[in-house]
Amino acid sequence: MAGIGDAHRHVGSLRVNGLGVAPVTGEPMITPKQLGKLWVLLKETGRDRETAHQFLAFETARPIESSKQLTRQEASMVIQVLEHEINQTAGTRR
Repeated sequence: MAGIGDAHRHVGSLRVNGLGVAPVTGEPMITPKQLGKLWVLLKETGRDRETAHQFLAFETARPIESSKQLTRQEASMVIQVLEHEINQTAGTRR
């Protein structure tokens, strides 16, 4: 039986650890650098916390309650989507 001090605990089909919630697959979680860049881009595109989480859930096709729940791969993909969105918007302003 797992103790309170264990580094990991299971919640449904998700594993919770000190880095956030990851799918049981054990994929690496979002890095602090990615997290910072993600929120800069989310704010630049006019998203508040609530709409950011809705956007992240849509892009990852799974429920997201915190940006810290993203895997590195998901974060990379979402960052690319946001950068593309910003570039498209900048292109239409010319």
